[in-house]
Amino acid sequence: MDIQSVIKTPPSSIVFVEFSEDNLDTVEHISTNGIAMALGVNDIVELVYASSLGASFIVVSKELASSAHEIANNYLFDA
Repeated sequence: MDIQSVIKTPPSSIVFVEFSEDNLDTVEHISTNGIAMALGVNDIVELVYASSLGASFIVVSKELASSAHEIANNYLFDA
C-alpha cells in the first residue's frame, strides 16, 4: 500500500499494512494523519514498533499470538 492508496481510502476505514522497512513512509503518513491502522507484524520487535506507531490493531501469526498477548497485557497497554 502506498500513500496515494491511503488518500483514496474512505475516512471511516481501517487501513491494513504489513510492517516493513519498505513502507515506513506510508505507516508514518497514516500515523501522522490520525487514520485507523492495523499493522501486520512477524516478530516481537515489530510488535513493539507497531504499538509505538499507534496501530489501532496489531495482527500476528498464530505462532506469535501467545507471546504477543502476554507482552501486550504486561507492557503495551494500548495495543
